[in-house]
Amino acid sequence: MTVPDSKTTSPASATLNLDRRPLYIRAQEVLRERLENGTYQPGSQLPPEPDLALQLGISRSTLREAMRTFEERGRITRRRGIGTFVSQPPPLVIDSGLETLESIDSLVRRRGITIDTRDLGIESQPASQEVAYLLQVDQGSPVTVVTRTKVAANRPVAHMIDVLPDTVVSPQAMRDGFRGSVLDYLLERSDLD
Repeated sequence: MTVPDSKTTSPASATLNLDRRPLYIRAQEVLRERLENGTYQPGSQLPPEPDLALQLGISRSTLREAMRTFEERGRITRRRGIGTFVSQPPPLVIDSGLETLESIDSLVRRRGITIDTRDLGIESQPASQEVAYLLQVDQGSPVTVVTRTKVAANRPVAHMIDVLPDTVVSPQAMRDGFRGSVLDYLLERSDLD
């Protein structure tokens, strides 16, 4: 395989031609990146096959092979005579049996999906009457409140609020070792048995 002249090809096709993997696999990676980074938005129409094949520096049959996987997974929809459209992303489903105590973070990571924590807030507040009753502490006693939004695959999947007695963990202690999961934080602490 010869490397095409960079003046006659797009940067994507030049990159594809330097790689030794099958062309359709390399094209899938470029298309996947474009789907994930928002170049192709849900509901939008992809460029016509001849144009997209030219952009990627591949034949239309190779492009069809690359796109077959996305169609099978519901990422794109082909409408004969009209074009190819980006589908709405499927809902993120995280399933785990109740027999296992496991955080959302570890469930998502185990499925190979990146998870982030955004809008993290850790503060001490006086326990309300309801919180005091539920945690069996005195009303007004300090509790640590942890709020955050969990983002998996660049999509918000949960907004979480955890309330713990300050006697279990203080806001300062939580800030020092917190990586996004209250459950994981508590399970890692050796002083909680």
